[in-house]
Amino acid sequence: MRKNFYKIVLPAALIAALMASGCGKSNSDSANNQTTIASDSQTVTAADGNEEEEKVSTVEVAEYEDSDFDEDYDESTATIITLADTITVSGDNASVKDNIVTITAGGTYIITGTGNGQIVVDSEDKEIVRLVMKNATLTSDSDSPIYIAQAKKTIVTLAAGTTNQITDTASHEESTDENAINTDAAIYSKDSITINGSGSLTINCTNANGLTSKDHLVIANGTLNITAGNNGLKGKDYVLINNGDITIDSANDGIKSTNTKDTSLGYISIDGGNITINSDGDCIQAETDLYINGGTFTLTSADGNYEVKSGSDMPGGGMMGGGQRPDNILPSNSSDSSVTMPDAANQKTPDSVTSDTSNTTNGGTSNSSNSSTDSSDSTTEDESTSQKGLKASCNIVISGGTLNINTADDAIHSNQTVTYNNATSTIATGDDGIHADNTLTINNGTINITKCYEGLEAYEITINDGDIDIVANDDGINASDSSVSTTSTEPQMGMGGMDNGTAVLNIKGGNLYVNASGDGLDSNGYIYQSGGYVIVDGPTSDGDGALDYDQTYAITGGVLMTAGSSGMAQNVSDSSTQGSVIVYLSERYDGGKKVSLTDDSGNELLSFTPAKSFNCIQFSSSDIVTGGTYKILIDGTEVESFTADTTVNTAGTATSTMGKGQGGPGGEMPSGEVPSGEMPSGNTNSNSSGKNNKKAKNSDNSGSGTNTSETAGDSI
Repeated sequence: MRKNFYKIVLPAALIAALMASGCGKSNSDSANNQTTIASDSQTVTAADGNEEEEKVSTVEVAEYEDSDFDEDYDESTATIITLADTITVSGDNASVKDNIVTITAGGTYIITGTGNGQIVVDSEDKEIVRLVMKNATLTSDSDSPIYIAQAKKTIVTLAAGTTNQITDTASHEESTDENAINTDAAIYSKDSITINGSGSLTINCTNANGLTSKDHLVIANGTLNITAGNNGLKGKDYVLINNGDITIDSANDGIKSTNTKDTSLGYISIDGGNITINSDGDCIQAETDLYINGGTFTLTSADGNYEVKSGSDMPGGGMMGGGQRPDNILPSNSSDSSVTMPDAANQKTPDSVTSDTSNTTNGGTSNSSNSSTDSSDSTTEDESTSQKGLKASCNIVISGGTLNINTADDAIHSNQTVTYNNATSTIATGDDGIHADNTLTINNGTINITKCYEGLEAYEITINDGDIDIVANDDGINASDSSVSTTSTEPQMGMGGMDNGTAVLNIKGGNLYVNASGDGLDSNGYIYQSGGYVIVDGPTSDGDGALDYDQTYAITGGVLMTAGSSGMAQNVSDSSTQGSVIVYLSERYDGGKKVSLTDDSGNELLSFTPAKSFNCIQFSSSDIVTGGTYKILIDGTEVESFTADTTVNTAGTATSTMGKGQGGPGGEMPSGEVPSGEMPSGNTNSNSSGKNNKKAKNSDNSGSGTNTSETAGDSI
């Protein structure tokens, strides 16, 4: 037996927020390798002031069954269905009339040949029905070529070494006849269905889904090539994919699970395989939870033709910026490496996509005793156009695999939480790289976001480890508190803490490079850094800053290096316990010039090469100690020096006062909640620029150039 394992940990600082949003909590039983994401129903206050219940996830991922992987059959005892101009049947428990084959009991049925007709499974037997496709080509222009009205379980086995094809050109128009089946797929099953075998199956469905299960859908292995006028694969209760080569070209979603009424269902779990999806809707969409445990994914929406969102017409919008982090920003003398960026020029906004509607029908009838109109589907599929890569209403957990995502909408999007445990992802998107309404936790892995609107966005973002590169048109990382708003349309200058937001960005480890045309690291609340190696190529405009926070940026460990414009520049907070300096330069320097921090003897401590022009830089590391004297060099020439009179230092003279100085008093963490081990003692002065809460996006950056970094002296 095969079983899936998952664990989601929700940070304590978000308990109140998660209660309000209805997000599930996780209980993991490692001894039994079993996890339930569960919570009691919560009530939230809607915009009209009325309380309403919001969906929560209570998912416990199902096990694969042994029969899912059983590809063996005895041809000598099987019933043979021969497709031809006139379809024939040889064997038991199947009959044919007007080229419609009806199977009435469990057993093995081998389908071979080429013909136009329909195969109906209508079995009250408690045995599995196995359909073996052995060089079969089945076409129907009036109904689903394969319709499973009832069966304990149906297994479609793709015989080794065979090529099979199902073509559905039926209109699938809704029928008002109470006896109509209203199928919506080339393979339509009202009960559970499994695909296995080492052969291949091509499904062409002009006006509906490729394969629909009104129960659950399992892909054990095999090669599937699906072209669908609606969704590719659709499993109402859940979809499990163990392995296989799956290619989907769909006019709506690629793979989806749709149960909206049972919070323990409506999920998708993928353990492996090679999955390529080109969709006009979402590539993979789960009504509750989505688990990616392995596999290789190439996910594209809108054919990759889209424009990245831009807020360049907004107040404070920045200029075009570019550049990427090199292959390695670890504190070592690694060589530079250029990265070729996707070209965003001359791209078109994607056309609207017709949303999926439940119970899409045809004009055909069936010999099934279960031939009443199917109204049992609890799925609500009337949704506006969405063109995301991975999408879930509750939780997304990514624990392995290689993902290449190129989507018009968010690449990875959850209405509640995203947990990124370990995978290698390359992302290009017209919106956010990774978005979670509540929490985003990155524990390890590689994330390379080559173009986006904002890179990472959530209410609480925690980075424990991993290698992360972000090139963003607006903010690189945005810890966003949607409850914060301002009514003023004028910039707020001087003092921080104007918005009293409670969002949190918590950096505990990893290697992070951000190239942003808007703010580099942005929080509508707090930023805590206790570890990690962080480089920010900030904005070239004075309307944004490399750092932008409303309450506190407390740094107690790790390395921070930033470059950008001085207009809205913020230093870290006085509550920090690790030495830092912000340096206002007397002139603007072009990108590509090496910036170095040395001690008084000229020993290089930190260095990096900004990709864009800059007139303000920032350093923080354990190498900066109170009482020490330091020099700032640009391409080897000293441009500034300072003595660290305190933990948080300033050098040079700012040419603008929009965000300069130590700011006003900062806020305190709500309800006394502090990320464990992050909050230093003392005050929480926040050197905030006091900008309006900026959920609106600011500037355009398609990205070009390189960045390098080096660290000498103490190991980081």
